[in-house]
Amino acid sequence: MTYKFLIALLVWYLSPVLAQQASPLAGQGVPPLETTEVYLNVFLDRLLDVDAKQYMHESVVLVALSWYDPTARPTVEENSKLVAEGALTCSLPCWTNVLDGGLCCDGIYLPSFSFTNTAGFSQDRQVDAEVYFGPNGTVLWAVTVLGTYYQPMSFQNFPFESIDLIIAFDLLDTSVNVEGHPGVTVVPSAAGPRVFSFGKGDDSPQWNVNDVSLSIFSGPTLLERIQKHATQQSAPSDPNPFNPASGEVWMAQQDKYNIQTVIFSIRVTRFWRWNLVYGVLPVLLCAILGLLVFFQDAGDLGGRISVIVTVFLALTAIQFVLNDSTPQSSYVQPLQQAILAIYLCFGISAVESILAYRLVHWKRFSVERRARRDAWRQYKERLAEWKSFHPKRRSSDSVPLGHEGDVLEEDQQSAQENSEDTTQYRRMAVMGVFKVKKYAAKSAENRESSDARKLRKERDLRPTLASILAENEHYGGAIAYYLDKATFLTLMLAYIIAFPVIFATQSGYVSLLDQSLVQR
Repeated sequence: MTYKFLIALLVWYLSPVLAQQASPLAGQGVPPLETTEVYLNVFLDRLLDVDAKQYMHESVVLVALSWYDPTARPTVEENSKLVAEGALTCSLPCWTNVLDGGLCCDGIYLPSFSFTNTAGFSQDRQVDAEVYFGPNGTVLWAVTVLGTYYQPMSFQNFPFESIDLIIAFDLLDTSVNVEGHPGVTVVPSAAGPRVFSFGKGDDSPQWNVNDVSLSIFSGPTLLERIQKHATQQSAPSDPNPFNPASGEVWMAQQDKYNIQTVIFSIRVTRFWRWNLVYGVLPVLLCAILGLLVFFQDAGDLGGRISVIVTVFLALTAIQFVLNDSTPQSSYVQPLQQAILAIYLCFGISAVESILAYRLVHWKRFSVERRARRDAWRQYKERLAEWKSFHPKRRSSDSVPLGHEGDVLEEDQQSAQENSEDTTQYRRMAVMGVFKVKKYAAKSAENRESSDARKLRKERDLRPTLASILAENEHYGGAIAYYLDKATFLTLMLAYIIAFPVIFATQSGYVSLLDQSLVQR
């Protein structure tokens, strides 16, 4: 009993893997000589999902194929008779929902189509397939397909974009196996956005289906696409080379297989109101809140920086929320451009707040700066005085210039004239006292002359901005006030211009397929 339970649990666990199915339009047989055209009709029943993270979309479509085959109905009637008599076991009922007593489509021609860009078909929804026979030998094959498809996508106009979702059908013409057959041509016919879905409402979460279309793809063949994107040549010994260095490839005769591609395009537009309310509007409000710093006191630098940091963190939190709904791409999207512009404005606001704060407190900063200079000068004087009365220190530590034992030339001459002071001179030369005293006296003289020059310069020249700010603190406050207003108006004008330009110039339809390669 236990092993049965484990087997059942394993089957349930692997059910998503086992749910993969073959192409619903695999087809069978070869066409008769009378069948030369197959008409393809595709109707979108429901767009289930557009995965902007994985670049895939899931949908339910009704595919209807019609063609002329005068041999189909007699064959089906004969098969059905044999099945009723028990002489034949039907492997392909004409109606999937009628297993007993229905028609048997064994042996008739069904066109073979492959889904080029499919990621998989799920068995979560049963595949409904019916074959109908009309007058004059016409045949209609209708199949409902639930599938997931992949394709390159571009969200460069997010969140105000419109793109085409693509389902590609390839007709595999089996008429090449019929001698004298001219070939089968696929002809795009009818298309529509809804079939079985009833009632009103949105077509899909975040997306609205605008239009659908069928067209023949006349672009590069499969071989040409392979050779265009191949990065390595085939091995010389490869019997069927895809990208040989020279010579004819084995797929060069693919034209005789008559592979034809039909594109079913679903044009969708993102719901811009939802993204406006939950994406653009919060970002814009953060930008406006960031401008409130210019209405605070310019002298309150801590309060201003607190507002900027708070709004910055709020905008960062909004980015985390938007990350789930924002496509991940290799380019900067419009909403991201707006956020980067707001971050730049936050940086400008912070720099301007610091400058305004300095202007308001210029006088206090000038006094503190002068006090620091005086303190440093006093420190150097006391250091020089201390060094002059410590003979054990090396003269090189006391004398900024020269070598140990160096003395000035005039001091040597005066000391040599008095032989009694020779011994004292040598001791003082070692200590560097003469040079220290001369250096200290010269520094004091230079300092006095420098102060005198500054006083004369301040008396002779016109008043400078720095001098006025140092004398009158209200003047700095006035400059900071006008600086705040100018910066506020500049940033507000930048927001008014930048936001409409960013979103107006990067919105609307984004073509994902070269329209010159499709024929509608």
